[in-house]
Amino acid sequence: MRKELMACVLGISLMSLAALPALAVPDPALSKELMSLLVAQALPCGKIVNIDTQMERDYLVACQNGSSYEINDDAQGKLVAHLLGQKIH
Repeated sequence: MRKELMACVLGISLMSLAALPALAVPDPALSKELMSLLVAQALPCGKIVNIDTQMERDYLVACQNGSSYEINDDAQGKLVAHLLGQKIH
């Protein structure tokens, strides 16, 4: 019984460690680039709190003010932001 308990505890610990990258702070350089894009497009954000990379140059961005955006390349290869949702105050 003790071996099974230790295996279970070890398994849970490993799963917890695997989830840590998802809780990490967004990459500062990428966050700065995407924040500059939002500012250039006059889109409200405040501060980027989470970036999920979907594919290369395709991101889901969550902002401190509750707004969320998908940012990806347009037909000319330029990054553009699309509002996905906004927190209603």
